Amino acid sequence: MHRHEFVYGGLACVFATLLIFSGCSKQEQAKPAKPPVAKADASNKAPNLSSGNPQSKQTEARTKPLAIAVSYPLEYLTQRIAGDALEVRCLVPTDVAASKWKPNRDEIRTIQTSDVVIANGVGARFAKWLEMASVPSKKVCNSVSQGLSSKDFIEVDSFTHSHGDLGEHSHPIHCPYTWLNPEMARKQAKHICDDLSRRFPAHAEQFKKGFETLAADLVSLKEEFEKIPQPEQIEHLTVITAGYDLKFFSQACHWNDIHLKWPEEPEPEVASSELDALLPTISNPLVLVEERKLMLSTYPFSKELLERLESFQLEVVTIDKLDFRPKEGDYLTVMKANIKRMIELPGRR
Repeated sequence: MHRHEFVYGGLACVFATLLIFSGCSKQEQAKPAKPPVAKADASNKAPNLSSGNPQSKQTEARTKPLAIAVSYPLEYLTQRIAGDALEVRCLVPTDVAASKWKPNRDEIRTIQTSDVVIANGVGARFAKWLEMASVPSKKVCNSVSQGLSSKDFIEVDSFTHSHGDLGEHSHPIHCPYTWLNPEMARKQAKHICDDLSRRFPAHAEQFKKGFETLAADLVSLKEEFEKIPQPEQIEHLTVITAGYDLKFFSQACHWNDIHLKWPEEPEPEVASSELDALLPTISNPLVLVEERKLMLSTYPFSKELLERLESFQLEVVTIDKLDFRPKEGDYLTVMKANIKRMIELPGRR
């Protein structure tokens, strides 16, 4: 072989080798970076954070099955039933109303990796976020929609709104605050007990004993409601509630209330206008003595609104609907305090 042929052949090999490495380098550069963390889509539906990670650190660290309740009252009922057999938690912070709370990413992960979620269910829907949290339906215990019968539900019209060509209208909804009537709470608790017993049969006997003790307390609470004076025992009493969320409380009192649609405090002028329209329709023109009008609210009114309501001779009583975790005591102590306010009504004038 001639010298120049050898040199050219060697250069050709080197050049080919460089092309190969250059091609590999470009291929490496073309590889995409690690995919971004999944985000909720435009419909706000949460990603399935538990998929592909069944043995998350949270799951590995647990020594007991985890039950997540969507509200404090459901947490209380579940804890009374489960005792120490389950870890029962409500993730809502103490300073946030459960009806307005939405879980963050880490909280959604906890919910998705829990063993059971205790909720109200379809109809008396309470935690609207649950529909977007990608929680399998078989993991959810619907304590109202499956624990109560159809005749137990209280249906009302929601807030008036308009969209499309329909004009102003409202849709019927069911009141979600069922636990304000201890009889409804007992039925919910019974379904929770049955559901937990099916999921965790090894603890069924413990759940049964926990439910029986809880049911006895709820029966006693129902008997306390019987001590509340009836409207016919308080001369010419009309009961008005600021919102439909107290319907189950009025039901437990055996009172027929007329509800306004005040989810939040209205301006005094708006309140006056609504009461001007409402009160003539509920007053009895045959009653010659002054009628007594009681307003129940789930939040304290401002001084300005209270003064306006007093001009209508409305007595205002605030009822705790347990949207927040109690700062002191528990479900029973809060409900007993609510009942006490009602029992003391005859002495308020």
